[in-house]
This record gives sequence, structure tokens and C-alpha cells, in this order.
Amino acid sequence: GWISGFAAIGNTIWFGTTAGRMYKSTDFGKKWEVHTVTTMPGTEVNEIAFLDDGLTGVAHLRNNSIGRTYVFSTTDGGLTWVNYFQPPNWKNSRVTAVPGTNAFVSTSTHNNPVFTGSSVSYDAGMTWTHIDQTDQKAVCRFFDANTGYAGGFHFSGHPFYGTRGIFKSEIVFQLPASQDNQKGSAKITSRADKKIRGAVVKVYPVPASDVVNIVLEDEM
Repeated sequence: GWISGFAAIGNTIWFGTTAGRMYKSTDFGKKWEVHTVTTMPGTEVNEIAFLDDGLTGVAHLRNNSIGRTYVFSTTDGGLTWVNYFQPPNWKNSRVTAVPGTNAFVSTSTHNNPVFTGSSVSYDAGMTWTHIDQTDQKAVCRFFDANTGYAGGFHFSGHPFYGTRGIFKSEIVFQLPASQDNQKGSAKITSRADKKIRGAVVKVYPVPASDVVNIVLEDEM
């Protein structure tokens, strides 16, 4: 099939085809592997997006012969895919990932107000929440959580589209917990940590000048 959607994270790149497959290279194109997103006849990979981990991705597929669009999701870098069909609130024109977050944003130029606007997903495309339903939006891309743009229609002199054009994101995204915070909230696993946090501690001499002795309760 013909090449369709494209995504890149570091040295890893993916592109989809009109045959419902996805090609992946982890060395920026020297070697390739191919995975099947769907075997539904006539269904093509229209657009793909991956989070910073290079594992969690969303693909937007289309079957123009029957007028259906689909959301597919992967959590293993594209090896296997789950079809969520057309979840409520999903905007079925474009999809992109937001660097530094676990968010995917979908946009739409559909004339039906139900699909117009943009929405966000924090669970790899399974559920979506409306951001807006006021303006048709086409391609949307983000540099980071604070910098993103979406293209819109603009017709000079038009009473409605004459005031539209490029949209700049003002979305406040849910940011994932930092690695340090995750470590801090994790359960205590080392024996020494358990002793220190749960023990009665004896410290002497008090006051001290050069040397301080610390004794845990099971050594008293």
C-alpha cells in the first residue's frame, strides 16, 4: 500500500500504509519491521502518534468505501493493536501526541457539530474528553505542553470563516508524575529504610562536638 501517517521519537520512526499496516525502524530507517494494525479490507492508516516512551501510540484509520473511521491503540511500540472503533467525543480528522505528557489530542474539520473542534485522551485513545466544539480544526501539532497549534479554515470576506485561521493552544494538560516523585511515593523496599522509618533511635552524646553515635532499637 501507499505510505500514509508518519511519526518519530528519537531514532525510532513509524509510518502507516493504505493496506492497514505499519512499518517501524529503530535505527532511523536502516532496518525495518512491519506490523499489521488491521486486516479489515480497504482500511488505511491515516495518521499515527506516539508518546515520549515510544511504546504508547494511537493510530487513526479510515475506510472510505464504507465511510468509517477508527481509533487503534498500542502500548508495545506498534507490535499489537486494539481497536476502540469510534469512541465518544473523539474528533475524527487528525490525532497528535503532546510531548512531556501522556496526552493525545484529536481535531476535526467535520461539519457535524458533534465532531467539530478538539478533544483529549489520557488513556491511549480509549476515552476522550471535549476541549472545544466551536471551531473546525485540521492538523494539530505540539512542541511541548505549552506550545501547540492547530490549522483552521480561513476565507477572506466570509462572515464566519473570515475570522478563523491558526489556533494556538491554551490547554492545561495533566502532567504525569516525575520519576523522582514516583520513587518518593513508592513503597519502602530496603531493610535499612524499614529500620530507620520504624525504629526507636538512640543518639549520643548530647551535646556532641566531633562524633555522634546512632543506634537502632534492635542493636540496643
